[in-house]
Amino acid sequence: MRPLQALLLLPLAGALLSGPSAELWADLSAVPWRPVPTTIYRRVQFGSACQCRAACVADPRCQALQVRWLSDGMFTCSLSSHRRGAAEPIKPPADEEVAWFERAGPPTPEEICWPAESGCRPPTDCAELRRAGISDSGVYSVSVSERPVFCDMATDGGGWTLLQRRGGPISNASFAQPLLAYKAGFGQPSGDHWLGLEAAARLGELRPQLLRVDGWQDDELWFAVYGPIVLDAADEYRLTAPWLEGNTTAELVTPSRDTRFYACGSDTYLRSWSCQSAGWWRDPLQFQQGTNLNGVLHLGELVSQWVTPAGTKYQPTRTELKLRDADF
Repeated sequence: MRPLQALLLLPLAGALLSGPSAELWADLSAVPWRPVPTTIYRRVQFGSACQCRAACVADPRCQALQVRWLSDGMFTCSLSSHRRGAAEPIKPPADEEVAWFERAGPPTPEEICWPAESGCRPPTDCAELRRAGISDSGVYSVSVSERPVFCDMATDGGGWTLLQRRGGPISNASFAQPLLAYKAGFGQPSGDHWLGLEAAARLGELRPQLLRVDGWQDDELWFAVYGPIVLDAADEYRLTAPWLEGNTTAELVTPSRDTRFYACGSDTYLRSWSCQSAGWWRDPLQFQQGTNLNGVLHLGELVSQWVTPAGTKYQPTRTELKLRDADF
């Protein structure tokens, strides 16, 4: 058996090395992909793989390591500043003795490189962050949105990009907004906010999406998942969202009615009607009917409304709408 073949067959590669090698290799995990070439910042040669490992672990900048065994018994060590995101497993060439490692433990987004033609690109969305090992819910930068987004990494496996939060702990956003604001987004992602129709449509153009709604009233949670959804930016963001699963059958939109997105200023003829509630996918002549989780006007306040096909109305005091790849 060749040296690096043995290295990969051992859980921590420790039995191949002398001394307390199992502890030394515990900081690194074998992976089936090479570091992104543009992230390699240092190459050195040592007489053992253990010295390669030590060079990486001792350098806080090193997030990934390539170890190549040479015919003269030396090892070439390539230190990389980033772990690799969205990588497909590959096999080393048959004529190469090479092994690849990344630091153990969850990474931060800044420690990950998603390969692109010019080097690294930002993550596309929260699902891509979750696949790369990011497990903390919070605010992140992703390429589909010009504004930071909130990623829910806990619900049903995580990877959800929030489209809306309303009634949360930081209730600092008004949803009585014009159409332009609903297109671009408003509010702060750490509190109440709307991501933006433009960013949501870009997500759908990249990959089919599911849309999950969580609605709370006191301590009771209702949820429903819809999809794969279609959000058609060319047709005033018309939404098709078939119910998929959940503990309520409440609809997101009423299929038999107009499901284009209306907000104050969406049209000319019905502008006064469309301003009677917050923006939503609804027939503006039926603004008090059907679902509107951004709020319908009731006694001077915007009240969330989630309606089942049978006409049962939920009025959650807190809601979250979130998007994720249908094949996550």
